Amino acid sequence: MGGLQGNYFDVILNTMNVWSHKVFVLGCALLFPAAFSVMAQTRSSSEAEIWQAAVRRRAESFTMAPGELPYEQYQLESDGNVAHRETGRMSLAYGADGRAAISIIWAKRDDVDFTAERGRRLEKQASRRNEFLSLTTPFDPDVQDRLERGPGTRVLAEGAALWQYEFRLPMNEDRSIVGTARVWEDGRPCDVRYTLDPLPWFLDIIEMHLVFDTEAELPLFHTVDYKYEASFLFWVWRGGGQASFDAWTRISSPPRLN
Repeated sequence: MGGLQGNYFDVILNTMNVWSHKVFVLGCALLFPAAFSVMAQTRSSSEAEIWQAAVRRRAESFTMAPGELPYEQYQLESDGNVAHRETGRMSLAYGADGRAAISIIWAKRDDVDFTAERGRRLEKQASRRNEFLSLTTPFDPDVQDRLERGPGTRVLAEGAALWQYEFRLPMNEDRSIVGTARVWEDGRPCDVRYTLDPLPWFLDIIEMHLVFDTEAELPLFHTVDYKYEASFLFWVWRGGGQASFDAWTRISSPPRLN
């Protein structure tokens, strides 16, 4: 059982559909199967224009890439107390095609150095990244032709007006990300809350929340939070974490973590 516990963060970290992957953030309220029956309805010009503005803004930062990825993750006991906590920082270097080579700068697990072991596990899990790890968002210009998007709804959040859109985005033949994307009224992307559909067999819950940096001139990723619950036979694992994005730079192709 200890081996399974130790490897779950490796899988979850590779689920950021980072979106993959974020990457990758949420709960049952993020699944809106009924919403897609109304997608063919005529949309108001304002909600459609707001979405297109968000896509244009996202296009401005489409080849911006994070150079470092600080992270924190935790595993919970059955009573909700933290059983294990890991913190660390990753470095990302990009090739001409935008594909990232990921290395570990440092890592600690329960205040004990974990750098070498995290690097070993990251390398071992590399073959699974293409399913789980991605920087794709529903605002990306190159996914608009396959994105299923519901009509926008104007909502208030902490006193500010936002437009909220339910969406489904196929990532491959077998899996989609499904959730809610929100846009500020001036067309800046705000955040994306999503899950995977269908879930991988080992996950009962995966909820992710990608937040854009409201202070940056371009719509860059700020943080991605996630939580998960997984089970196997009689065992249950619960946990979550957060990753943030630092050291942004412009590269020649859209960044790919998978």
